[in-house]
Amino acid sequence: MRHAAVLAHRVVGLAIAAFLLVAGLTGSVIVFRDELDRWLNPSMRVDASAEPLAPSALVERLESADPRVRLTYLYPPKRPGEAAWALVAPRLEPATGRPFQPDYNEVWLDPADGRILGRREAGAWRFDRLHAVPFLVALHHNLHLPGDWGRWLLGVVSILWMMDGVVAGFLTLPRSQSPWRGAFWRKWRPAWGVKRAAGGHRLTLDLHRAGGLWLWTILALLAVTSVAMNLPGEVFRPVVAVFGTVSPSPVAAMPRRDGVTGPPTVGWTEAAQTARAALPADCADWPLRYMAYFPGPGVYRVGFAEPEFREDAFRVAREEIYVQGDGGGVAGRAGYVSGTAADRFLLWQFPLHSGRMFGWAGRAAVAFAGLAVAVLSVTGTLIWWRKLRSRQGAASGRGGKGRA
Repeated sequence: MRHAAVLAHRVVGLAIAAFLLVAGLTGSVIVFRDELDRWLNPSMRVDASAEPLAPSALVERLESADPRVRLTYLYPPKRPGEAAWALVAPRLEPATGRPFQPDYNEVWLDPADGRILGRREAGAWRFDRLHAVPFLVALHHNLHLPGDWGRWLLGVVSILWMMDGVVAGFLTLPRSQSPWRGAFWRKWRPAWGVKRAAGGHRLTLDLHRAGGLWLWTILALLAVTSVAMNLPGEVFRPVVAVFGTVSPSPVAAMPRRDGVTGPPTVGWTEAAQTARAALPADCADWPLRYMAYFPGPGVYRVGFAEPEFREDAFRVAREEIYVQGDGGGVAGRAGYVSGTAADRFLLWQFPLHSGRMFGWAGRAAVAFAGLAVAVLSVTGTLIWWRKLRSRQGAASGRGGKGRA
C-alpha cells in the first residue's frame, strides 16, 4: 500500500507541479489585486468629497461617450475616493448586424460626473501597468486558454491536488505504528523539522515534507475551494446538494425573450430603488455593491452587501434582488440572508479561497500559502529529479561492471 502511495504521489505531483507553481505565484499576488491595481493606475483614485451620481446617470454618460458599447455590470465605489467600475459589451452595428469591435471591456469612471478615467481589455495577453492585474487574474483562473478549457483544466488539477494532499500526509506517518502508542508521535516528530545544516538533497526533502505538514490545513482548504472556483456547476454544487438544499439560480429559471434587443423601460436608478425596497428588514441599510442588466430574460440583477463586505473578517453576507426591466416588479431573489444553509456554504468559498473571510490576516496567510505551494512544487520536482539521476547513475555503474 505504501509503495502504491509513493508512486501515486510521484506521478500526480509531477503532473500538476507546473500548474500549481503558476497558480501559487499568481494567487499570492492577486490576493491584493485591488490595492495593486490602484497603485499601478492612479486614475482609479478620485476626489473623495464629491457626491456620486445616480446609477442611471453613470450608465447614460458612459454609453453616450461611446455608442458602440452597452454597460453590462456597474460597480459603485466601495468607499469615498475610489472610482466607479463598469463592464461593457459591444452593441450590434445597425447596417450589418455584427457586433462592434471596441478594444476594451472594462471602464472606470469618476462617480461624481461620469467621466471615463480609464479603460482596458481584461483577459488580453498584455502585461503593462494597465493590464498587469487582469493578466495575472486570468492566468490564475484559466491560464489564458479560450472558452472554459482553462477553467476545466485547473478544476481537474484542483481535484488531483486535493487527493494528492491526502496521500502526501499519509506518507509522512511512521510505518507500522498505531497513533495511540507513544512511539508513533516520537517517530513522527522528525517529519515536522528541517535540518538546516544538512544541505543538499536532505534539506530539499525536509523543506518539502515539513512545509507540507505545517501548512497542510490551509493547503487542503485552498485545494477544496479551488474545486469550488473552477468546477462550481460541474462538481461542487452537485456535491453540496447531496448534503443540503441548494437554491436554483433565479436567472436560470427565467424564460428568455427571443428577438428583444431594445433597452428596458425601467432605468437603473429605479431598479435599484425597487430592489432596496424588497430587501429583508435586517439588511435594508446595506450599501449597493453591483448592478447588471441581462437582455435575455430582461431583468436587472441588483446586489447589496453588508458594510465592509469581503474587506473585514467574516463580512461575507450579500443579497441579490432581480427586477423586471419592463415591468419593474421583483422577479426573484437570492443571497445569504434569504438562502439556505447550503447556499451560505457556497458563498463562503471565494472568501475562504482568497483569505478575505479573515480580513487582512487571512489575505496575508493565503499569500504566504501561495508562495509555499510554489516552493513545494519546485522541491518535489527536485526530489524526483535527483532520485532519477541517482537511479540512472546506479544503473550505468552496474552496466559498466557487467561489460568489464
